Amino acid sequence: MARKSRSALALMVAAMVLGASPPAQAGEGEGNLVELLVESADTPQEHQALAAYFRDLAGQRRAEAARHRSMAKHYGGQKETTRRQGMEHCDRLVGLNEDEAAQYEALAKLHESQASR
Repeated sequence: MARKSRSALALMVAAMVLGASPPAQAGEGEGNLVELLVESADTPQEHQALAAYFRDLAGQRRAEAARHRSMAKHYGGQKETTRRQGMEHCDRLVGLNEDEAAQYEALAKLHESQASR
């Protein structure tokens, strides 16, 4: 099969698989599929699809950060030790998720720049 046909087929399969299962619940096979798509992407459409995928992941990470930010507020009425530990836990996860979102945004921008070449 020609490289472009293989790549187009992989992109179609990825769109179906990735659209059907959110990354938080995805199996290990999704990672391999994304790796294949990143390695084989060479058309503007493929890079745009990857940019959209990574932008979606960034949005999911931002939503997770917001969830933990909200959750941290609920530790206010707990015992001091529980309150402090719960808030520290949530604050760490907020930071990690925000950093991950920024990394995915950077990947999305990279693929968008590749698409415009």
